[in-house]
Amino acid sequence: MNKQITKPNQSIVTARLVGRYEGKYLIAQRKGGSQNGLWEFPGGKLDSADFRRASSLKVSAYAVAACREFEEEIGYKVSPAIVGHFVTYDRRIHIDDVEQNAHAALVDFPDKPPLNKFCRSEVLCLDFVPLEDLLELMEWGEFRPEMMSIPARLGLVTTATTVSVA
Repeated sequence: MNKQITKPNQSIVTARLVGRYEGKYLIAQRKGGSQNGLWEFPGGKLDSADFRRASSLKVSAYAVAACREFEEEIGYKVSPAIVGHFVTYDRRIHIDDVEQNAHAALVDFPDKPPLNKFCRSEVLCLDFVPLEDLLELMEWGEFRPEMMSIPARLGLVTTATTVSVA
């Protein structure tokens, strides 16, 4: 039996920041679309300008994109130079033949970002939550499912405490 392997028609690469300040994690509640009301870590898609800027700054394009998206959504500027190592948390080919590669990195904020400057067209609200509350949101199905492996991938929890989705 011959199985033909085809390449996807399009590839989407995303990068997210898991922001931490004094032991609490910044999460955003999504506004609109199929993810409306679910919590997530801020971030978004890489674009061609991210690669050019990364080259000039001598940092990864993931860091540039994640910081750009973070500032657009949250209203707080993060330097790509302070962003940690990125891990892949989701890789799949969607039914519409689009490949997605999603990455996240932990960043410790030097000061607390304001919670009142976010993009109201994309975000309902922001909150800083302790890890236990973050894991509860995941367990209750109130967090975007594809992001549920991020805490374990970043080493914030052991895999034994990772939430599973039914």
